[in-house]
Amino acid sequence: MKTPEEKNGMATFEKKLAPFLSRNLNTKIEKRGKLHYVTNAWNVKTISFVLKPDSQSDLIAALNSLVLPPRFTALYHLDTNTMEYIFTLVDRNSSYLSRQFEFMIEGKSYYCRFEDASERLLLLSKLFRPAGEEIGDDRNLMLLHMYANPHLAKISGLEKDFFAEKKPVSFFVGEFEAFDEEKIVEISKHLNFFMQYYDRKTTYTIIHPPKSGEPEPVKQLQFVEADFPKKISTQRQNPLLLDLALAANEADTRLKFIYYYQILEYAAFYYIDDNVKRDLLRIINTPDIFSNPDEYIPKILDTVSESSQDVEAKIEKIIKTNCTPEFVWRELQQNIPYFSKRQEFEGGFMLEPIISEDTTIKSFSEGWYSRTAATLRNALRSIRNALVHGREKRFGPVIAPTRGNDRKIDPWLPVIRRIAEQVIIFGRVT
Repeated sequence: MKTPEEKNGMATFEKKLAPFLSRNLNTKIEKRGKLHYVTNAWNVKTISFVLKPDSQSDLIAALNSLVLPPRFTALYHLDTNTMEYIFTLVDRNSSYLSRQFEFMIEGKSYYCRFEDASERLLLLSKLFRPAGEEIGDDRNLMLLHMYANPHLAKISGLEKDFFAEKKPVSFFVGEFEAFDEEKIVEISKHLNFFMQYYDRKTTYTIIHPPKSGEPEPVKQLQFVEADFPKKISTQRQNPLLLDLALAANEADTRLKFIYYYQILEYAAFYYIDDNVKRDLLRIINTPDIFSNPDEYIPKILDTVSESSQDVEAKIEKIIKTNCTPEFVWRELQQNIPYFSKRQEFEGGFMLEPIISEDTTIKSFSEGWYSRTAATLRNALRSIRNALVHGREKRFGPVIAPTRGNDRKIDPWLPVIRRIAEQVIIFGRVT
């Protein structure tokens, strides 16, 4: 419980910093020991600024003139409507220091330049204090903090002259009309694209994804059988499919899905229906085939032509014939609330539920050949198309490359992985 003295101190700082706190809603005033701190800056738990007696007024004045936008490693200066993207220390003769340009989009000009970090940023860097045992996202403040507090260089083990020929530099973008986060995100994305187009080694603005709370971890089956087998016997597998499966293990969410789907596409390309195989064998084993090639070549071509089904139809067949529905169900069962609800993705793509909340392993397995495998195939194909195709009329909405969308794809990864692995093992793709 806070003492009356502590409450009065908190109230005083909250009053003095009212303009700042009203614009930076997640930021708070806290007391640790004898000093007060501004905490949760940029909505990052581990970033705080100490309100030392000899710097309180300066820090308060600086903060009241700023927005610390959580989506950016940057400050927004309210008095000049300028974004200051926090960069780093550079050599005093760095080529960045001569780079300034006008960026025009839809008739509106923004003046962009690399130059010395602002006094406000240097003050924040000096009074920056990591909160907690570890500092992860420091919004590029840690190195600037050591620059502003030279005695820390020795403690950190840096070379004696490390800071001698360096200076803190920021990237400034001016002429915004007001602080509008979505507008600034849009301009920043355009700037990143064009700056990297003209200079492959350029720095770029850091845009952080919006915070949406910690996602629940995707549940995943550990053992597909009751336990790990005592003996595994297999034939030699297709090397490309093995490489795709192993690469998927190390890839990010989107690439994982695409690699696993490539396994299905590859297997489908070489898939030949048993009836077609039988017809081809009957033709090529005909005793007079070498005597009458003109008669049998058209028959072979007709038979092969009949087998040239749509790739997606072949994928459905290899799923039906090579995958065990009970094993696929066990993966789906881990995340029934997800698979039984409609999912909407950024980019406009929507995915209908593939099961209901009361689906059972019995109903799932019994419908495998009539509808279940086809439903799975359709869902996998739709996700794949939305991931790799642009917004074209023939393909429809897309899955935008955002962290939120990755989280929505994650529950599918154990499912498509199990399907792809079974196709490798039982599909006999050589």
